[in-house]
Amino acid sequence: MSILKRLSTTLISRFDQVVTGIENHDAVIQASLDEMSNKIAKAKIALNRACRERDRLKTEIEPQLNNVQRWRERAVSCAQSDEAKALECLRRSHCCENQAAAMQKTLDEYERSIETMIVKIKSSEQHLAEMKQKLTLMRARQATSNVNSTLSTTNPPNGDVEKMLDETFTRWEMNIHHDDIITLECPDTMDAMEREFITQEQQNDLRNELSALLAKEEQQ
Repeated sequence: MSILKRLSTTLISRFDQVVTGIENHDAVIQASLDEMSNKIAKAKIALNRACRERDRLKTEIEPQLNNVQRWRERAVSCAQSDEAKALECLRRSHCCENQAAAMQKTLDEYERSIETMIVKIKSSEQHLAEMKQKLTLMRARQATSNVNSTLSTTNPPNGDVEKMLDETFTRWEMNIHHDDIITLECPDTMDAMEREFITQEQQNDLRNELSALLAKEEQQ
């Protein structure tokens, strides 16, 4: 009677070990799937933020471009009566043009970043769906496996299961990366004399441009 009891206790203990191993594998894989889902959710939040910033830039570029033409027209209108004011109008036109160019460059970077994020998110979602399907199939296979055959061996499980898990975890390690757009500002290293020459050269350039505008207006 005691022999049967010990045999029953041994079988129950081995069954508990097998069940515990199955539950641990399932829990680890499920935790990995949950983590992957969280990363995808965070990536979508970052994508939405980037899209909002892109849309904001689009709405701000057009007024800057309009200001470029507006200041040039003002320069022409006051060139005869007030040259200094006309030159200032041209300078402001250039400032608006530079700002619009800088904003367009940033917008282009956002566009490229958004395209990359969309591709990565779609790929991650597809991979997550495949892993969920694989987990469902593995649960079904485990549920229909031969328990008696598993209990009949005293050897520990071979390395195939752990190898499969390692390969699965490797495939699940994905980085959703949003390139930060960094605007670098160059320090002002000009001394007073160099700044004076550059200012004078810019004034000359503005005068030349104003003369060209006036000549064009006279021809028209």
